[in-house]
Amino acid sequence: MKNLQKIAVALLVGIMAIGFTAFTNASTKRVPSWVYVQTDADLYTRISFSTYDESNCQNSSTRECSFTQPESDGSNHGPTLSYSQVQALNFPASTSEGIYIP
Repeated sequence: MKNLQKIAVALLVGIMAIGFTAFTNASTKRVPSWVYVQTDADLYTRISFSTYDESNCQNSSTRECSFTQPESDGSNHGPTLSYSQVQALNFPASTSEGIYIP
């Protein structure tokens, strides 16, 4: 009889654990939507993060090739930004320098 009680309690605890985890949010990794890439000496153009390829950065400029708009920043900053504008926004910069040529 004691074994049956232990089994029943263990089953109840297991069922409760499964029931509680069914209502928790699964963590999902969110990625940025936009990257501003250098297309001219003082011009950064917005492109989709999904199409961005850092290997397209050509070593033809001493400025950062791109700046990534954080996912937490849902603002529309427009299709283009100057170098000073993108720096003022404190977007994370790429490690590559140069003009972006897709």
